[in-house]
Amino acid sequence: MASVHLASSSNAVHNAAINTSTVTFSFNTPVKLDQANYLIWRSQVLASIRGNRLEKFIDDSVTPPPSHIAQRISDDLRSVENPEYVTWRSQDQMLLGWLLSSMSEGIISLVFSLETSLAVWKAIKVQFGSQSKSKLLHLRYMMNSTRKDDMKVTDYFIKMKNIADNMAAAGSALTDDDLILHILSGLGPEYNSVATYITGQIGVGKMM
Repeated sequence: MASVHLASSSNAVHNAAINTSTVTFSFNTPVKLDQANYLIWRSQVLASIRGNRLEKFIDDSVTPPPSHIAQRISDDLRSVENPEYVTWRSQDQMLLGWLLSSMSEGIISLVFSLETSLAVWKAIKVQFGSQSKSKLLHLRYMMNSTRKDDMKVTDYFIKMKNIADNMAAAGSALTDDDLILHILSGLGPEYNSVATYITGQIGVGKMM
């Protein structure tokens, strides 16, 4: 049942409508969400949501404005649509439309019946949350276990950088020093002198 708040005067609705500013949003188009790229998609989508200051629409601790308010006209109280809710609803639907446009058709079929950004966000999180944790653990394992072995040095560096980029997209970014140390640890004994020199330089840099 929709809640109703009492407006303080007969002009409350009119004044609220006048004071409601028009907001224009600017969204980046991320890679479309599919069954395999949730972590990257989530990182890009959150950046746009935060950039537009729309976090409240995917935060279930935030309560939307009441859909109607009671307006006193002469001696009567009448239930009228709340302009603040109208603005909230409009912005939420704009975000919802963009979220849906950032998904593949197969993913949209899972959430097309949901009517708010929050409902869609929560459904996608439930759908892919456990997968994302498993993928992050796998990426950490790959970072710790990957060795140069027979790879060319350039190919090895590129592989390690790709793993680090995926970890960053998953919300678990390595510092530059940590990435360097992981790379050095997988080079092999023939690079021990180089590794010793570089780690020494890192240590000196931190003390300066």
